[in-house]
Amino acid sequence: MTLDERFASFNSFISNIITTIKWVELRKGKSGLEGVQAANTHKILINLSSTRTIIDRFIQRSNDSTQLRDLRNLLTSLNMQVLKPDQTNFKNETDSLEEWNAAEKALIDSSEKLALELERILSSAMEIATMEYYANVVRNAVLNRKPVTLELSNLFVEELKKEYPIIKIPDPVSSGLDIYLNSLLIKYSSFSPKVLHTGEYPHEVKWEQSSGNKSITANLSNRFGISLEFDVRWQDSNDLAGLAQKESISVKKNHYKCLCLVNATWDRKSKDFARRFSYPKLSLYLYELKRGLYYNKTDAAARHYKFWFNTYLKKESTNEFI
Repeated sequence: MTLDERFASFNSFISNIITTIKWVELRKGKSGLEGVQAANTHKILINLSSTRTIIDRFIQRSNDSTQLRDLRNLLTSLNMQVLKPDQTNFKNETDSLEEWNAAEKALIDSSEKLALELERILSSAMEIATMEYYANVVRNAVLNRKPVTLELSNLFVEELKKEYPIIKIPDPVSSGLDIYLNSLLIKYSSFSPKVLHTGEYPHEVKWEQSSGNKSITANLSNRFGISLEFDVRWQDSNDLAGLAQKESISVKKNHYKCLCLVNATWDRKSKDFARRFSYPKLSLYLYELKRGLYYNKTDAAARHYKFWFNTYLKKESTNEFI
């Protein structure tokens, strides 16, 4: 690694730390839709920080860096607009969460695309026109970002109530559920998936887990688009087929999801459905608090990930798995 590359790498490291500190400051005291926007802002700032680091590398290599410096100044300006938006600059206020979400997604996606394109260009010939194009797409997305209004915040709360209704579970059952979820949290903190059901060993992965209201989620992801999600939650719904179909459709390209639904008991129809269920991007598990796990044992992916939903803390070796 050259001295210039070391300098750029150090700058990137410091910039990411500063960005994280600023995000923590943004996140303090925020909840609901404001909290969602603060989390989105964190992602966008990380992407912009990465792009500015790459621009700095280009500047160090270039004999004529005028356009590159103008581009860096634009990115610095966008960074400040994202970090401390001027409410008077927000364009037409939106009346629906769909419009608000679309604007947030456009900004996140465009900032990710800019970072990816600059990484690609870094290993090939410099394409200033391409860099300027994607930077302008980000600028337009910043200008079209929507404010969080009281009306939108109330709509968000109502949607959350529909999506995640208050769960009332009898005390003895709730205690058993808590024990099961805690055992999974210990497991997810002690182990992480090393190989996917496809046989692939993903590189540069990030393993994260969190607990919610009678639920746990865990994600394995990397910057190349690979994503593995574990979703464990209490489920009262009797329409298991409809729920499974909805979850199957929601899984994105190159992603794989394992859904584990927990209840005190499952009827025979539900168990039979789980034993037959097979889908390219989703594994389904039913966990019965006193009897264990039900899933399709003929499905290779479901067999591969079963360890992450039982209560055993010792992971079987490769030879044992084979």
